[in-house]
Amino acid sequence: HYFTADEHAKFVVVDLKCLPKNLENSNVSVFTISAPLMQFLSFIEEQLSYQRNPSLEQQMFSLFYQLLSEQRMFKQFDNRVRNVVDYMEAHLSDVLTIDSLAEVACLSPTQLKTLFKKQTSDSVMQYLTNMRMERAKALLLNTDYPIPVVAEKVGYRDPSAFSRRFSLHFGLSPSNISA
Repeated sequence: HYFTADEHAKFVVVDLKCLPKNLENSNVSVFTISAPLMQFLSFIEEQLSYQRNPSLEQQMFSLFYQLLSEQRMFKQFDNRVRNVVDYMEAHLSDVLTIDSLAEVACLSPTQLKTLFKKQTSDSVMQYLTNMRMERAKALLLNTDYPIPVVAEKVGYRDPSAFSRRFSLHFGLSPSNISA
């Protein structure tokens, strides 16, 4: 068959004895690589260019497998929805509206809402809120950022509104989760 790619494109080839459940149960053979997995792949490439260490390679493989198992698999592969999700991830701290996200997808707001719900089972705003809350939780658990900074990094200008949303989402206040 015929395949072309950008000359700067990179491919990952991994021999796996078994696939993570999300890949095994998916009818999608191509998927978007999340930012954490992309960063990890860059680290692996750099590490392997310096030395060969079987013990370290096994640990890297274990982490790679874990990150691979966390990849989002859309029921139908649609670049427009993928572009919106990628844009949301890259711009979590920005004010994001249905209209601005519809522009990213080159769809009308109504078309975006319908297609997004069909592909992800969440509304655009539910998906965005979940994404923001998960990022906030990670920042609270893994950094020393104060709550107002975390709120801003995930798109909330008002720390009180952020705390209310976080508490509704996780059942704990941001100050309790980071303690």
